[in-house]
Amino acid sequence: YGLRLIFEEIPMRWDWPVDVTYYESKAFCRWKMETDGGSPTSRPYRVLTEAEHHLIRHDEHNLDAARSSTAADKVMVTSGAQFSHGPTAANLNMAFSSHNPVDSFPPSHTGHHDTVGNAWEWTEDHFNPLKNFEVHHV
Repeated sequence: YGLRLIFEEIPMRWDWPVDVTYYESKAFCRWKMETDGGSPTSRPYRVLTEAEHHLIRHDEHNLDAARSSTAADKVMVTSGAQFSHGPTAANLNMAFSSHNPVDSFPPSHTGHHDTVGNAWEWTEDHFNPLKNFEVHHV
């Protein structure tokens, strides 16, 4: 298998994140549940909620920390060149100009890798738009 990048094609990197739509992530959860012999009531696989996603992030940058101080929001206090350094390093704001392996940086306190940056994270929450929000026609 090959991976097509912007300017080249390289051998498939199985340790890179997968870019899928919300619906593809839901379909994977259903497929995984059926493959493992589970049912929706016995062992459901599902997409994380936003609250669960914040629990698996590094303590220094989770929702509680960000609510208590803007200094906990890495994007607000870190230059792009510094995103990839330190114990809570991440590929934020395209620090690497592309994806990078999901185990490039230390895991969070819960043992999860790549919980921030590198790709968008789908969550199982309802979207609550601001007043007068309109969906773009595309």
